Amino acid sequence: MFPFYNISGRIVGFGGRRLNENDQPKYLNSAESKIYKKGELLYGLYQAIPAIRERKTAIIVEGYFDLLRLIDSGNFPM
Repeated sequence: MFPFYNISGRIVGFGGRRLNENDQPKYLNSAESKIYKKGELLYGLYQAIPAIRERKTAIIVEGYFDLLRLIDSGNFPM
């Protein structure tokens, strides 16, 4: 499970990704609500704001595990 933070740092939802290729669905997110609208949220943005300001650049990836790979490689300071 991955928490979704809004731009203010508040958790507004959760998401998960299957680990077994045979499981469905591939992704399962919290239902949309007044405080969580999937199309209005960029996963990891809240945590990345200080690094984006410092480096004046951003790296955008597709999924949760792509972001975790950046963190693990040291290319996304948290």
